[in-house]
Amino acid sequence: TLTLDYLENQNGTATITVRGISNGQTVDDEFEITVNAVNGAPEGSDKTITIIEDENYSFQLNDFEFRDFDGDVFAGVKIISVETAGNLKYDGLDVIINTDYPDVTQFSFIPMSNENGSPYANFTFKVKDNVGIYSNSSYTMTINVTPVDDPPIIVNPILDIEVNEDTDDSIINLLNCFEDPDNDNSNIIISLHNNSNTSLVFADIYDNNLLLTYQSNANGQSNITIRGTSNGKSVDENITVTVLPVNDQPGSFSLLTPNNNAVIDINNNNLENIVEFNWEESVDPDSDNVEYSLFIQYEEQDYLLSDKMNKNSFTINYDKIDSLMVSLFNTEVLAGKWFVTSTDGEIITESKEKSNITFQSSTTAIDDRSAGIMEYKLLQNYPNPFNPTTNIQFCLPKTSFINLSIYDINGSLIETLVNENRNSGFHLINWDASSYSSGIYIYIIKSNNYIKKRKCILMK
Repeated sequence: TLTLDYLENQNGTATITVRGISNGQTVDDEFEITVNAVNGAPEGSDKTITIIEDENYSFQLNDFEFRDFDGDVFAGVKIISVETAGNLKYDGLDVIINTDYPDVTQFSFIPMSNENGSPYANFTFKVKDNVGIYSNSSYTMTINVTPVDDPPIIVNPILDIEVNEDTDDSIINLLNCFEDPDNDNSNIIISLHNNSNTSLVFADIYDNNLLLTYQSNANGQSNITIRGTSNGKSVDENITVTVLPVNDQPGSFSLLTPNNNAVIDINNNNLENIVEFNWEESVDPDSDNVEYSLFIQYEEQDYLLSDKMNKNSFTINYDKIDSLMVSLFNTEVLAGKWFVTSTDGEIITESKEKSNITFQSSTTAIDDRSAGIMEYKLLQNYPNPFNPTTNIQFCLPKTSFINLSIYDINGSLIETLVNENRNSGFHLINWDASSYSSGIYIYIIKSNNYIKKRKCILMK
């Protein structure tokens, strides 16, 4: 029996001679064997790659082993089963089972955020040669993901803050702002890393709370950075604090002279004497220009003696006072109070006290005096801001038809306070705004060719 054993992956022609021997005599029989070439299946092998957590991996050609005894070349792989975790993509698209992928360098693997493991994921494949033959066996690509200690992350961002000047402190809980993907959240240390404008706001952290204390009469912006640190790694949360400017009331002040309960006697011999009113300066927190108005309160009514003064003093001679006692008060003994208001043009501050003062006149021919009022005037309402009532004063040099009306900020008429003839002199009108909402209102007076408007603030 002739046994022929064909060598693996060999092809070609062989001549075989079979010899028969008998009594020293031989005879040969020759025959030819031809082994035809057949394209055998290629082979691959299982592979393992190791990548770092949160990093994408791009496959290389040498990640896929290929052997072919026919001398054929590698022509890609067929995916047999898809990835068990993470995302395997080819040219940016998800892979599909039983699909050929010719260029293995287009494969990429993306582990899920903050996930790791050894093994972490795997997929199976067959190799393919350029003739189109697949390996008989499928192989496994195992992917290990090495863990990395990640810094904390911001899971609940802090909203930017906008407040009005001189507002109360803000307290913001930071406990749920940060999260550590790898460690216990309770180990996160929260600290104040930066405050760009300490002259605007003081920032501090205690018991995982951010405390913001706004500096008096300051406005502007500050950028504040809160840092969360865990296991030596940190993340920063940035917030912008905006403090809007608010018009502050001029500062309080006291009256100086004349002293309380002063008595001033006026007679024909001292009409050239003067009375000097003095008071402390009213300092405006916003550095606005402050103007003063001096009032005499007589029989529960306030009468303007002088307004729009830039200095904290006023001088008037006895003769002028004597004339006012006749033309304005119609009396020879004026026992009242004097006080001063300061204003920045919007908000009024009244002096801390009202001082008693008495003027006594013993001049002759008093009825012939007529200092009078020489011009139309519309005064700033008082108080301002107010809630819900305020007084509006105007003065007339002669008997005139007067229209005094209130308008809202949009210019719509909401109420008419006076629409009639009024005698010369000072007039005080009370406006009750209890039926209106908080806001800015305009009051306008019209008389002959005189028109004047002022702004007032209702603050409920």
